Formats: sequence, structure tokens, C-alpha cells
Amino acid sequence: VGQGKELWMEAEPIPNIRLIAIDRMGNGGSSLQPVPYLFDEVINEIEEMLDKIDVDKFFVVGHSLGATFAMQVAAGLGETRVLGAAYISGQCDFYHQTAPKPHTKEWKGLTRSVMIANACAPGNNGCWARFVRYMFLYQLIGTMMYAERKDQDCGFADMYVANMRQAVENGGDGGCDLTWDAMDKDIFFVQKYLYATLHGCNAKSTSLVDLWRLHGKWHFDCGNFKGKCVIYHGENEQSLASCAEQSKRAIPQAELVWMLGHGHTTIMMEAPTIIQALIEGGVAKQVYC
Repeated sequence: VGQGKELWMEAEPIPNIRLIAIDRMGNGGSSLQPVPYLFDEVINEIEEMLDKIDVDKFFVVGHSLGATFAMQVAAGLGETRVLGAAYISGQCDFYHQTAPKPHTKEWKGLTRSVMIANACAPGNNGCWARFVRYMFLYQLIGTMMYAERKDQDCGFADMYVANMRQAVENGGDGGCDLTWDAMDKDIFFVQKYLYATLHGCNAKSTSLVDLWRLHGKWHFDCGNFKGKCVIYHGENEQSLASCAEQSKRAIPQAELVWMLGHGHTTIMMEAPTIIQALIEGGVAKQVYC
């Protein structure tokens, strides 16, 4: 949640690849998201954008919440347009037919916040659910992820130390000393990640709409996509390993690749290799750690 298209910038172009990164509604310079804003609406707009720039067939890659959008694009548009998909550190569809029965112990094991998952459950519009959505998703997380001023430091040093470069058990994005040290040395990566966060959410409501949609029932069945798919997941990261395993069950032909030592942020240092491997029809070999 909360990164803009700048997250996909590279210091040097990836050879022989046309890279298209977008700010979906609710992020960057795009329009505000309506409430609610469902996956079918999102995919229709992405398809319209691709048609406008004359892109017929393409590969799709996403990270974190963007990974969810990537898989919905693949499932929604199908193999006639999507040549392959890479799913990096994403969540799973909690209500997919292959997922555990809702509200069981196994189902709760797919999320770090059962409270948010329950509050965003399809059809749950009770007083408690509305309270959680307003207080936690809108007020708390929305305030954390949205910076009204885009021309000033919004706490970059604290964000780097306490989130990007911190173990999951300490409230961070995960990783290890080797991947954190590699990130320390990659100033371009750190700067683009912080910039993408600053210019990510364009309203407090973005986090509310994004997390509400993520924890609800997805519009397209990811299992309907039969093309090349690789799921990449950090060894110790914010998104639970159980989510990656569930996504693998939902997409049987997908390959599940564990990126050793990586957390939710540091895994994006592998993005150029992941993109190149996807286009070549293979699986990325880990560069860092």
C-alpha cells in the first residue's frame, strides 16, 4: 500500500524491455479513488490505458498490493493479452475456492490482522466493522501513508530505520543483515523507494479503499490464468509465507520461489532480474544475499 510508479524506476534501463509503470487511481498524480473501487473497475481502466498506448500483448509484474492488481489483470484479460505474470510479495485471495474456510484457524493464518480481515469481509457492514474501517484503515493507516506536502521530508530517516531496515518481529518490513547492507549501498534504490512512498497515496482514503478491496472477495479468479506465472516471496517478510502458499494453490501452474534473506522492501532490489527472467520464460536467480 502506498508506493507510486517511481518504485519501478531503475538507474539503468533493463536491456530490450519497454517498462510501463502506472499510478492507479488513488496514487500519485492520478484521480482519487471512489469508495468502493472494485477490481473489475480497476482492470477496465488499465485495459483502456493499454489500448490508448497501443499495447496489445504484455507481461505484468506487481509488488505487494500491486501484485494483487497484477494477478487480477492476468486473470481478467487472460492469456490472449498477458504473456506472463510475476507476483512479488503479494497477498492472497482470502475467499478463493482453494482457501481455508473463512474465520477458521487456518484462514486466520493468512493474515497478520484478523481484525482488519473481519472488518473488510464481504457483506460485513456492522457497527464494529465500520468503526475498524474508519479508525484503523482511514484515520490511522491513512494518516501514516498519506503526506499532504510532497515537497518536504515526511520522516524519511525514521521510515528507513524503523520500517524498511527492520525485522518483522520489531514491526518492520523484514530482511536480514546481508540484504539490509546491500540496500544501504544502493542509494538510488533507497531514494526511489522513499520518493515512491511520498508520492504514493494521494488521499487518506486510499489505504481504506485498497485494504477493504484486498481483504474482500476478488472479482477475477486467479486460477483462470493459465499462462506463465512465478510467485516470489521473501524468506522473512511482512506478507506471510502462508499467503504465498495459498496463492500457489489458487494458481496451480505457478512456480513459488523463496528469496532467501529478503524482506518486503529489499526483495524489490531483485525486480530487474525478475522482469528479465519472466520475459525470457524462466525464473530469476537471486542476486542479493
